[in-house]
Amino acid sequence: MNYIIDGYNLIGKINKISFSDQDKEEKLIAFLKNRITNPKDFFLIVFDNKKYLDALGGSYTQDQFLIKFPPCDQTADDYIIEYFVQIKKRPDYTIVSSDRVILTKAKEYYLKSLKSEEFLKT
Repeated sequence: MNYIIDGYNLIGKINKISFSDQDKEEKLIAFLKNRITNPKDFFLIVFDNKKYLDALGGSYTQDQFLIKFPPCDQTADDYIIEYFVQIKKRPDYTIVSSDRVILTKAKEYYLKSLKSEEFLKT
C-alpha cells in the first residue's frame, strides 16, 4: 500500500511528539518505522516548508519514505491535493489526514482515506 501522509497533521495526533521538538519530522519517521509491518508499504510524507524556507522546496528519501517539503509558496495541503491528479492506480493509495478539505478531495478522486487518529489505531 502507498500512503500519502499530511505530516504535521499526523504529528498533532501523536502524544509522544511535540510541535516544539526541533526534530519532530525525524521523530515521526522513526515512529512510523517502528509500526511498519509490510516491507512493501511506501510512505510519502508531506510537511509545510516552514522549517527550511526553501523557495524551491525539497525532498529526501529514507528507506520506505519520501519526505517532501513543497516550495514555500505552497502549503502541504495544496501539494497533497495536486498530487491526487498524478495517481494512476487509485486503489493502491491511502490518504492520511484529518483535514476536511483533503478528505473531501480524496473522495472526489476515489482515493481511500483515513483520518490521522484512525491511522494511528491500525
